[in-house]
Amino acid sequence: MGVLTTVVFMFFLYVPQNLMTAEEFADYCVEGIKNMIMPLLLVVLVFTFGAANEQVGFVSYVIESTKPFMTPELMPLIVFLVLGATEFITGTSWGMYIIAFPIVITLSMDIGANVALTSAAVLSAGVFGSHICFYSDATILTSTACGCDNYRHAITQMPFGFLSAGIAAVFFLAAGFIF
Repeated sequence: MGVLTTVVFMFFLYVPQNLMTAEEFADYCVEGIKNMIMPLLLVVLVFTFGAANEQVGFVSYVIESTKPFMTPELMPLIVFLVLGATEFITGTSWGMYIIAFPIVITLSMDIGANVALTSAAVLSAGVFGSHICFYSDATILTSTACGCDNYRHAITQMPFGFLSAGIAAVFFLAAGFIF
């Protein structure tokens, strides 16, 4: 609905002002659709991959495997590192959020960890993993909008992603002991 509303709005913004003809507007719309077919297909495939991971219980398995190492102080750091790696592998931050939040919040309450801090670790892990993953929805859409391929975009994001992840990991470790 948002795309259709925008196209209609833009039509009534551009054509009456003679910024372009109705025919030119239609040509640009068709060109835009052509440019977005491949990224949209890749996004659908990413969500399909995420659904498959959910069916096999991948994220649940990873979190359950780390449960013996969980302490209230280390949980934010462990959640950030494990889910950051998981997000990099799966490429679906929204799918990871849907699966991880119920587990992480419940586990946080069970062991007495700060729920807000561990939730922040989940969100940060999703952003980190999504931005350095070669096939994540964020990488696909950004690389398409910039006119470069997914691989090149992800490679250029990696130094910034790993730097910010390192800084975040230090702060999650410190915050786990403070809060």
